[in-house]
Amino acid sequence: MIFKWLLGKRKKTRFSIPSKKTVKRVARKVVHGKHYNLQEIYDQVNALYFEGRVDVQITWFGSQQRAARRRRILGLYDFNNKLIKIHRLLDQPNFPSYFISYVVYHEMLHHLFPPHQPKRGRRKIHHADFKRHEKKFAEYSLAKEWEKENHQIFFSKKGGRR
Repeated sequence: MIFKWLLGKRKKTRFSIPSKKTVKRVARKVVHGKHYNLQEIYDQVNALYFEGRVDVQITWFGSQQRAARRRRILGLYDFNNKLIKIHRLLDQPNFPSYFISYVVYHEMLHHLFPPHQPKRGRRKIHHADFKRHEKKFAEYSLAKEWEKENHQIFFSKKGGRR
């Protein structure tokens, strides 16, 4: 047997790898920030735009202290846990409340309009239906303009706080 092993002709055996159980991770839900309460913003947006029909959880994530390198994710929607996560960078007085409401609204739309996967082609997360509804946010153009004008604060430490 040693001879076969040295020649590289040893009998290959399969080792069983223990399978990982798929467990939903339960994120700690924190809605109270230093300046903004996400639950209040979520409830207002839900009542105003969705007649209270959207039933998901919301929480802060990330750190205000850490600077982004190439891009900054302001919000996420976790389909498995029905959880909206808003980056803690937005919990500062230099971010207007309408902008945070817009980010929350955008993430709520992900719950209502999941990604499209055509038989052939790329998966579209922000498809035409999604974009059409996104523009229904009352302060959409104001939020987009503010984002464009203040783009640099998303990439600095502490959101450009002085």
